Amino acid sequence: MGRSAGGGFGGGGFGGFSGGFSGGGRSTGGFSGGGGGGRSAGPSFGGSGGYGGGHSGGGGNFFGGFLLGSLLSDRGGRGSGGGGQGNPQGGNGSGGPGAGGCLTTILVIFAAMLLCGALVALMDGGACSASTSGSTQSTVERTPLPQGSVQETPYFTDEGDWIANPQQLEQAMRQFYMETGVQPYLFIEPNGAYRSSSELSSLASQFYQDNITDEAHFVVFFCDDDNGSFNVGYTVGAQAKTVMDSEALAIFQDCLDANYLDFSLSETEIFADTYTQTADRIMTTDAKRNAPVYITFAVVAGVIVVVIVVALVLRKRRIARMEELKRQEEILSKPLEKFGDDELKDLEEKYSE
Repeated sequence: MGRSAGGGFGGGGFGGFSGGFSGGGRSTGGFSGGGGGGRSAGPSFGGSGGYGGGHSGGGGNFFGGFLLGSLLSDRGGRGSGGGGQGNPQGGNGSGGPGAGGCLTTILVIFAAMLLCGALVALMDGGACSASTSGSTQSTVERTPLPQGSVQETPYFTDEGDWIANPQQLEQAMRQFYMETGVQPYLFIEPNGAYRSSSELSSLASQFYQDNITDEAHFVVFFCDDDNGSFNVGYTVGAQAKTVMDSEALAIFQDCLDANYLDFSLSETEIFADTYTQTADRIMTTDAKRNAPVYITFAVVAGVIVVVIVVALVLRKRRIARMEELKRQEEILSKPLEKFGDDELKDLEEKYSE
């Protein structure tokens, strides 16, 4: 059946966690998501499409237009001098300042584009990025559960007719298992079958009790409310809690909610991406993950400084060259008779003395 396309608020964004951790045993809880602004259109069931391509090429068009405008302004404003003054060499100064100005402009704009492109690429972490407003930060150093902790079971049950590509989802859930040592299990209920996370939490707890023989599983029951939102109940095994702590569960909720609201994703991709993103986030702290960003930013900033210094040096040389050309033009434009008169005058003054 898939995502409901209703515009209602249903769960009203993050519904928070209910239940929670219970001593040293298993923990059971739940949350709700979706809604928040409703949906104005039904989902796109393909893996592409999305929001109409509104951002396609926007940055490139801006910088391209800015670069073209700068070049044209340099040519029109400064490229018309020289050539007058009776220069017999045909105007060595024609376009000189303009050419240098264009070069400087190109270098500076190229550096700015490089910096902006690097920042966009590095900071665009997807729907579940830690930089997203309201997204939970990963601050805990987590260690995967040791091998042998899990008695492996099937990975999901789809009673809601959501999963069109079972292999894709199972592969993502296996990746979660390999990275964390915790085996996930997902049960998707038919849309509208349950209206509260507490009901689903009870189902998850009972399912764990009846079907799981270890304490290293992470069981999730999911149900779309058929009104643009969803509810989730979960149970975490006593051993799995060392990985799936409250912070990790909040990250899982962030990712599921963001992916549920992303209509460029298919229903299969909502869950597949949620598990892979969560595993990546919780097994590496944000400080370590962001370290390459800061290093790259420093490198790019250094490149920009070098580019600016080179541009200033070229500008200084250009000015010196233009002054030399001007001096040569003055010499070449001086009548030859004037040189002779000056020499005779010097001789007269010398002998008169």
